[in-house]
Amino acid sequence: MSGAVTCPSGPIQRCRQQRLFLKEGRLHYVHNYLKVQEFLVASSTPVPVGRHTLGVSFTPTGKFLKPDYSTVDVALYVDGETVGELKGIRVAAMYSAMTGYGLLVGRNSGTSVSREYAVPFTFTGGLEKVVIDLSGDHIPDHEAGIRIALHQD
Repeated sequence: MSGAVTCPSGPIQRCRQQRLFLKEGRLHYVHNYLKVQEFLVASSTPVPVGRHTLGVSFTPTGKFLKPDYSTVDVALYVDGETVGELKGIRVAAMYSAMTGYGLLVGRNSGTSVSREYAVPFTFTGGLEKVVIDLSGDHIPDHEAGIRIALHQD
């Protein structure tokens, strides 16, 4: 299973240099800091076949002026379990918003931000729904917990 899961859209897409995607079954998040440095984190193992809840979280760790950027720690999740982490990535303040023109789901129709894939990078699996939560709170996935409990011996 491979392809873009989420991708900011619109005419200034090249400035919104972040993507969540699967490649060869592994969950990836990439942030291309102003086309100067690429920050990439990937799950250590492939996502198992079947229905899963995938997630990425961002924890702010610093704010800098001149140039105006923040540092964040990124974590990837599959069914609530941490499967990858990267600390201290740089995020340019005014170029990292997911607002204005919306969010593409299941494809990257604009510019590729990583050497890891080529556009349009259409998602080959099924996506039931995508939820973007900006509250900063961890959202437990109770359905995933039940599925995991039912599959344990």
